[in-house]
Amino acid sequence: MPSYVPFHLQMVYISGIVEMLCGLLLIFPQTQKIGAYLSIFLFIAVFPANIEMARKFYEVHHKYFWLTVARLPLQIVLIWWAYQFRK
Repeated sequence: MPSYVPFHLQMVYISGIVEMLCGLLLIFPQTQKIGAYLSIFLFIAVFPANIEMARKFYEVHHKYFWLTVARLPLQIVLIWWAYQFRK
């Protein structure tokens, strides 16, 4: 979680709860559409946190920095995957 986000610990818990809710909503056909849109919103919302994580990881672990950078394009794949559920 980026340091500029207020209520840091609470936001970590809230984002985790929303992730679980997204997963539950995607299970049932009646709620897949709302789950898909909520998942897309979540993937977009957490992208700045993933960039911040990559930046901070570079400061400590230069050797494995590429792993955090490789993770960033995965967000696009996850958005596409969630988009498939909205049909």
